[in-house]
Amino acid sequence: MDPDPPALPRRQRLLVRAAFLAGGLLAFGLGLPALNVDVADLEARGGASDDALRRRRHLVRRMREGGVRPQDIGTTHDLFKGEYAFGTYAMTGYALTNIALDAPETRAEALEVLDLLIDELQAPALSAFDTGQWGAPALATLERDRGHVAYLGHVNLLLGARRLLGGDASGDDLHARITDALARRMRARPHRHVETYPGETYTMDNVVAVASLAVADRVRGTDHRALIDEWVAYTRARLLDPATGLIVFAVDEETGAPRQRGRGSAAGWASYFLPMIDLAFAREQWAAARAHLAGRLGPFAGLREYHPDDPHAGWGDIDSGPVLVWGVSATGFAIAGARRHGDRDLLAGQLALAELFGVSVDEGDERRYVAAPLLGEAILLCMKTARPWWDGMGERRGP
Repeated sequence: MDPDPPALPRRQRLLVRAAFLAGGLLAFGLGLPALNVDVADLEARGGASDDALRRRRHLVRRMREGGVRPQDIGTTHDLFKGEYAFGTYAMTGYALTNIALDAPETRAEALEVLDLLIDELQAPALSAFDTGQWGAPALATLERDRGHVAYLGHVNLLLGARRLLGGDASGDDLHARITDALARRMRARPHRHVETYPGETYTMDNVVAVASLAVADRVRGTDHRALIDEWVAYTRARLLDPATGLIVFAVDEETGAPRQRGRGSAAGWASYFLPMIDLAFAREQWAAARAHLAGRLGPFAGLREYHPDDPHAGWGDIDSGPVLVWGVSATGFAIAGARRHGDRDLLAGQLALAELFGVSVDEGDERRYVAAPLLGEAILLCMKTARPWWDGMGERRGP
């Protein structure tokens, strides 16, 4: 077992205590019980736990009732409205996949909802954010050699998840075409990283695309291992923050050089997707995140968004969410890392923090967080139920 995350410096502890007091007063005012986080049940049953199944029912109902649209997202920036709506569908799909593998009785419904999600993500309302940046829909540009890595990576991973759960062959042609397009675009770049938007290349988006290739290999019998290994090798050799050892946040499209430093939101995000690609690299990255970004205050634990000496550190941005020493996105995404790497103490602290600020309520046979938007519900359920999608997932094959 890794050592406990370090305690926070005194001034930072005071700031966090003030935030925790506000969350505690909210819970008290709503007449809710004390924070009860059953880590043992989550560890033992994962997606088959009562908590996971109740939250799953809430997400499935909401998606069937229309889900969320960009105009429903509470930000003024149209691009981010689109990204957040899109992300809600993607994270819901991954959560349902996790749970179906632990609770087989949910598999048939999961496949129905995955079909709904994949269809919705191809519709203009949920693809417009990407289309607007590139001037053409991603699925209309599959024969080209540039861009769209975030949109294509998530759609491709969902198509792989659908096939993994036993879905029929109706999505195979699209799955093959997107897989081929992503692989071709990666090979066209010496640094093996593809643009998210014109002139903007983010490692968080590329790790999803590479994970989608690994899953495609599993369900379609293709072999992208050499390309995946090249991506890992370049990332390990050229794209690690020297201060933390974490994968940097962004890459220069022309030179392949790092842009920005390692950040908690990206490290937490990678803790879910990187084990699909290379377990050894995933363990290295989790150890670096825990050593440099994790902290504890009493029963609560979280991850920083920024290393203390990062000159770009601040109060957060659209990727990190609010930052009060610990980052909202960093801490939420990193629940997957704590779960996947058996970090029980950190996991308990993260879940307690989610309960403090999220404030869970039961409504019939459903459970939800009072304070979380649907995207937050989907992310937390996905990360809490993170698991290998098959035995040996992410292990290197051959020499």
